[in-house]
Amino acid sequence: MTRSARSFWRSMRETPFVKQHPHLPEQHWGATIPLGMHGDAGSFYKHESLFVFTWDSPLGTGSTKSKRSVVTVLQKTQMAPR
Repeated sequence: MTRSARSFWRSMRETPFVKQHPHLPEQHWGATIPLGMHGDAGSFYKHESLFVFTWDSPLGTGSTKSKRSVVTVLQKTQMAPR
């Protein structure tokens, strides 16, 4: 994983995120695993919908479906008052 992580951060070296990050020194790139977060909603039952929150890493291989891990699933009504 060290080589993959270091390679990822090298490819991102010139982005504002990496250049301006206060706690991402190059010597830690090999041990800093990038994570992605994703949220999406879909219809569930009649007038209700679900919100699914997942995470993955750009270092993973395979299909998106096989790489994503579910964090939580909420009904829309659980997220905000009606």
